[in-house]
Amino acid sequence: MGQGVEHEGFSFNHKPITNRLSKDTRIDKIRKILGSKK
Repeated sequence: MGQGVEHEGFSFNHKPITNRLSKDTRIDKIRKILGSKK
């Protein structure tokens, strides 16, 4: 799970990647919120 957080930061640093995987990042955030609540 720790890797996921690091990966997010990496994607955020990369603007082009974030733009391309904008939907992926949103899904990841929702999944993280669900996981944190669980």
